Amino acid sequence: MSMRWMVSGSLVAVVAVVSVGCGDEGGPKNPAMTGGGTTTSTGSGGMGGGGGEGGGGVVGPGAACEDFCDHAAELGVCPTESTTCQAQCEAFREVAPWCSAATDAVYACGASAPASSFECENGTPSLLDEACTTERDANLECLFEGPSEGLPDMTADCETHCAAAADLPCAAPDCVQSCLASMADAAPCNGIQAALIRCYAQQPADSYECTQQTPHPGDACAAAAVLAFACQTQNMNVAPR
Repeated sequence: MSMRWMVSGSLVAVVAVVSVGCGDEGGPKNPAMTGGGTTTSTGSGGMGGGGGEGGGGVVGPGAACEDFCDHAAELGVCPTESTTCQAQCEAFREVAPWCSAATDAVYACGASAPASSFECENGTPSLLDEACTTERDANLECLFEGPSEGLPDMTADCETHCAAAADLPCAAPDCVQSCLASMADAAPCNGIQAALIRCYAQQPADSYECTQQTPHPGDACAAAAVLAFACQTQNMNVAPR
């Protein structure tokens, strides 16, 4: 399934104030998503070369974050070196672990981008909309629709999530089946739904509560939940191409 996705600055602002990873404190908007304004993604499945300014490819785990933040510091993107850049980058990689290569490609591209491709957002370097567009399109495609090779087996995650919610009045009797169906290849937004369930499965059972007849572990997975809502909303408003 290929869709055209639009991620607005207002969405990024919301994600910025909630946890970037499961249970982590929020920070400024993440350059692996988008800069200010509106970015349109054409939903390309591959990684490809650098779009916009900058280049680079996939590097080892953790190295892309370090290289990106070091490069931004060397360019003097922010008046003072960011104390949250690398932690935020690493946390964002964990939102959907199966998309870490696509996320790394964004940061690797940014690590060779010129100063004109950056802005300082709340003390943290961020890429502008026109920088590394190919990599960011691929990253959003992976986040929303899952990796091209398919999602990992999510059975254990669904079972853990459903077991934690089992005693709540809003728990569905067919929870595991419904959970897995929501992440089927043909299901819209299956990638970010899987990221949400993966995060849910990592939370303690005593944190679960019912909200609008849906069980979830409080606000621990708010970042993934915001992205899932945005994906579902856009899926209703944007026709497949």
